[in-house]
Order: sequence, then structure tokens, then C-alpha cells
Amino acid sequence: MTAPDALALAQGQQRLQQERETFDQRKRQDASWFKVRCAIGWVAAVTLPSIMVVACLIIGFHDSFGPTTVSIATGALLVDALATATSLYKIVIGTQGSQPLEPVTAEAPALRTAALPLAATSE
Repeated sequence: MTAPDALALAQGQQRLQQERETFDQRKRQDASWFKVRCAIGWVAAVTLPSIMVVACLIIGFHDSFGPTTVSIATGALLVDALATATSLYKIVIGTQGSQPLEPVTAEAPALRTAALPLAATSE
């Protein structure tokens, strides 16, 4: 193997190693963000219905509460309904905030031909 071929092979191996590390890092970050999204989803799944139930009880038994409390409960119910609709839109219809997990390896013909001698010598 000539010196330029050896250099191209070493560069190709280094590039592949860096691309593999980049992919692994993206994979770890994607897993972390998935956990965060699930946690936020569960918090929203508990708090939004709780606010709705309390606001509906206050509105339903409006004689037991002052007009300010009933007005605040009505506003909270409106905001809660809008937040629920927005959350459902972002989860079901909206796009993901993170990049999709995909290969990061560049398709370079020089790298493929430089890697061939390594495959032939390892057999």
C-alpha cells in the first residue's frame, strides 16, 4: 500500500469514528429528550384535567363562591381548554422539535475505495 493510500485509509477510519461518535451522541440526546417529553406529557395529563375539574366545580356551585372567584374559574377553564387543544395539536399534528435519527456517514467514493484494502487484509 502506498503512502497516499495509507493516509486516505487513516483519514477514512478517523472520519468514520467521528461520525459514529456523532451518531451515538445524537442517539443519547434523543433518548434523553424522549424521557423529558414523556415526563412533561404526564404532568400535563394530570394537571390540566385537575384544573378543569376544580374550575367546573366552582362554576357549577357558583352560589357558594363570590363573583370574583367564579370569574377567575371561568378564565382558568378557558385557558385550560386552550392549553389542552394546543398540547394535543403539538403532540398529534405538530412536528417534532428534535432532528430525526439518521445515519451521519457521508457517501464519499474515495472513502469506500480507501476502505477496500482494509477489508481485504483483515480476511
